[in-house]
Amino acid sequence: MNASNTERHKRWKEKQVAAGKKPITVMVDDWLKEMIDDERKRTNSTTAQVLTKCVLNFVDPKASDSIVEVPIEQMQGIADDLLCVVRRIEKIARIKATVASNKS
Repeated sequence: MNASNTERHKRWKEKQVAAGKKPITVMVDDWLKEMIDDERKRTNSTTAQVLTKCVLNFVDPKASDSIVEVPIEQMQGIADDLLCVVRRIEKIARIKATVASNKS
C-alpha cells in the first residue's frame, strides 16, 4: 500500500472501531469461502453482513429477522446450502473416523 492508501485504510478502520465494530481474522476451508462469496454476490452484501446474518440465524433466528428480511425463496436456498454444508461435514467426519479406525 502506498502512503495515501495506508492513510485511507487507517481512517476507515478508525471509523469502524468508533462505530463499535471489532476486527476479526478467520481461516476457513475453500468451499466455505466460496459459499460466503456466492452469498455475498447473490445478496449484494459485504462479507461482514453475510457472516453477521449467519451467526445471528445460528444463535437466535428471531433476532436476525429484525435486521435482515429475506424472502422465502432465498430462505429455502439458504436452507439447501446449509444442508449441503452439514452433509459435507458428516462426510468428512466419516472419513476421519475411518482413517482413525484403520490406524488402530
